Amino acid sequence: MNERAWIAFLIFLVISVLNGYLPYKNGKKKQGILIGGFLAVLALVGLDSEFGVFFFPFFTLFTILFSIVHVPYWLFKMYGSEKIGRIVSSILLVGVIFLLLSPWIEDWMFTKSDAKNLLSGHGIYLNDDFELIENEAGGLRDYYHIFKLRVSENDYTRLVNDIQKSPNYLGFKDWREVYKILNTHIDTVQFENEYDYTKEIRSNTRLDDGTFHFVIKISKEDKTLEYIGSNE
Repeated sequence: MNERAWIAFLIFLVISVLNGYLPYKNGKKKQGILIGGFLAVLALVGLDSEFGVFFFPFFTLFTILFSIVHVPYWLFKMYGSEKIGRIVSSILLVGVIFLLLSPWIEDWMFTKSDAKNLLSGHGIYLNDDFELIENEAGGLRDYYHIFKLRVSENDYTRLVNDIQKSPNYLGFKDWREVYKILNTHIDTVQFENEYDYTKEIRSNTRLDDGTFHFVIKISKEDKTLEYIGSNE
């Protein structure tokens, strides 16, 4: 276990003790022991080199968000302002809920205009109307933004021709060959396989959501366009 992991463990152990101490100090001894003990166990589990690698980010997020709501209430109650504590904690709880729901809220608010603007930033232009089939974004470590469109026959034909006539068109390639090419000085390639026509970009400039690796696929089967932006 490295030094940074031990520091993180000690920080969250202190947070766990604080979450348990405040109810305990206010007369809720059993509640304080249960809460403090539970959070301390999560901190201990995070020390495990294999188990903790995957679950520690979730435990960290849970502990921080729980503490944001839990600690202020008991602090105000300790100093005789329980009513204010309830109000503050309620406001913070609403904020936490909105924070947790924000990825879905962004998905719901994503429009065809947003999709069109993102694609035009990568040299993909849609002249006709299209259907936004799906859109999703999120991830704790690796962030992805993925959406899929059903484009018109005219746009489909033009986009395929643009890929095939591009100076960086590679012909039929599999992902291993493309990966090797993008690890050189070349940052944009266009190619096809038996399923899709693809434009792949590794940019030196990140978008506002942190993504810099972009894959735009045009399906040969159903004439859909899929956009995948990621930070890896």
